[in-house]
Amino acid sequence: MRVPFGRLQSFTWQIIVTVALLQLVAAGLLLSFVQWQNREQLQAMQRDAVSHRLRDLSALQRLQGIQQLARTINAAIGEFTADEVIQLRVPGGQVIAGNIVDRPTIPTARTGLYRIVTRRIGSATPERALITIAKFPSGEELLVGSVVEDDFRLISGFTQASIVALLLAIPLAFVAALLIARQISTRLRSVTATASGVEQGDLSRRVPRDASDDAFDELAAGMNSMLDRINELVSELRLVTESLAHDLRSPLTRIRHRIEELQGTPLATGSPLLDAVEHDLALVLKTLAMMLQITRTEAGIGVDSKEATDIEALLRDIAEMYEPVAAENGFSIVIAAAPGLSVPAHKNLLRQALSNLLDNAIHYATGGSRIELYGIRDDKNVKIGVRDDGPGVASHQYERIKRRFVRLDTARSTSRSGLGLALVDAIARLHSGELVLGNAAPGLIASVVVPAPPSLGHG
Repeated sequence: MRVPFGRLQSFTWQIIVTVALLQLVAAGLLLSFVQWQNREQLQAMQRDAVSHRLRDLSALQRLQGIQQLARTINAAIGEFTADEVIQLRVPGGQVIAGNIVDRPTIPTARTGLYRIVTRRIGSATPERALITIAKFPSGEELLVGSVVEDDFRLISGFTQASIVALLLAIPLAFVAALLIARQISTRLRSVTATASGVEQGDLSRRVPRDASDDAFDELAAGMNSMLDRINELVSELRLVTESLAHDLRSPLTRIRHRIEELQGTPLATGSPLLDAVEHDLALVLKTLAMMLQITRTEAGIGVDSKEATDIEALLRDIAEMYEPVAAENGFSIVIAAAPGLSVPAHKNLLRQALSNLLDNAIHYATGGSRIELYGIRDDKNVKIGVRDDGPGVASHQYERIKRRFVRLDTARSTSRSGLGLALVDAIARLHSGELVLGNAAPGLIASVVVPAPPSLGHG
């Protein structure tokens, strides 16, 4: 799968980052919940143990008094559990019993449970402890608690393990996201390939289905239904257009012949009106012929008739044919083609496209004197076209003038149909390429850009 690392704004990367982040957030929340749950359970066990011991010792004090409680605590110091802390002190703070070396500082509000740091008898280092305090009516204070140092280390270790697990989850999350993105891209690639084929004029292309009835399969079904309907409408439109053109061409041709016969009679000798009618009919017939050619080209007629075409030779043939007309209009034609440049093409259609571009340059590059026919290549494309040094065309008009019957204001006074560039664009798309217009500074550069054959090297 091609991963567009240089385009982090792409849809593929958005999916990868989103899925990876969701997985990391989910993993972080899960680890946080487990840690919180373990901490709560440990604290609940500690609270229960401390509260239970406090109740027992408080009951002993009520029944036998403080002195007996102190003797019991001192006698049982060696019997305390490994994590138990206890201290009994009289008013004024004097310690009379217990296993705590120091006198822990207790918060002013002496209710509930407190976390303190203290040191037990026989222990070389301070330890964290969870304690509670009971104050007897006679003023004595009983501090009872449990050392939680090991529990703290356990929780701290679990926290560190969670961080390590989260760090390890980062590459795993991105791998999982890449796999998901690859599956989505694979499913969408067939849609893209079908759309590309349709764009190039192959209306028979359909998106393959896998009978999974998932969202992608439904998308494929919807696109195929849409393409079936488009193909049906386009076929009907082409049939109507071609039939209409054929039906009109025959009577118009007969009218033209009769006008030519009429022009030879004494009645019509020197009649400018008949000359104008004959000129208009010739323009209508040319327009109909070009419309038929565009329709056939867009229908893909000739897509299988490609042959290796020598671009330099083709450009020289076209230049030779147009040199007289170019000279009459004050232009010289120059050939600039890479030697040995060859592309698979429908030769006659490509000749027609380049002839249209040259014809446009001769008629519209007013004020210019040089027209260049060129052919260049690079790793991906072959560019064949025409460059003039006339007034050029504004960049915002480039797409507009490729449409059918569109003519700029400066060309409306000429007897031209406005179909020339539309035909060039259709021929370029038949060759899996496009018509590209640009600024030649000065003038206009018009290129038929087609994919370079695999055998071509650097140009």
